[in-house]
Amino acid sequence: MILAEVFRVALEQTDVSADSEWEDRNWDAVVTCEYERLQGDLDWSFSIYAANEVELRPTEAELASSVAQRLSAPVFTTWDARFPWVRRAALPDGSFTLARVLQPEDDSPAYVIDAAESRIPGLPNVPVMQFPESVHACDSHTPITDSMRCTGASPRDGGLTLN
Repeated sequence: MILAEVFRVALEQTDVSADSEWEDRNWDAVVTCEYERLQGDLDWSFSIYAANEVELRPTEAELASSVAQRLSAPVFTTWDARFPWVRRAALPDGSFTLARVLQPEDDSPAYVIDAAESRIPGLPNVPVMQFPESVHACDSHTPITDSMRCTGASPRDGGLTLN
């Protein structure tokens, strides 16, 4: 029902199935969701797809926020490809935070939420801290240093000319 509302399609045009289920799927669905049970701090993994003919395509953040609000549970999505261990968490109140999610290094399927930038409902033991990755990801322009260029014209000012 959530997917039908978010993508504005008829309920009959959706399919929600376990990722290992192949027999009872709605193969005519234009919006599908595959789910898998996880262990550790993350309970479920969802993969949501929309066919090309679906007109309304929410962003990943909009979709995560809608699902988090409807399920009253945090939803974790990718954030920045440079920092795959940091995930964006959509919270049930409509806000977002960042969380560091450690994936299993061995055959263990347990995911661990190591820290978050703010409290996450349902995860009271997760430490709250600022992530250096969130600062590094900001594209902050520095007008003075960005406008400096080395000309080699003046040894007195180190060869720098301010534009």
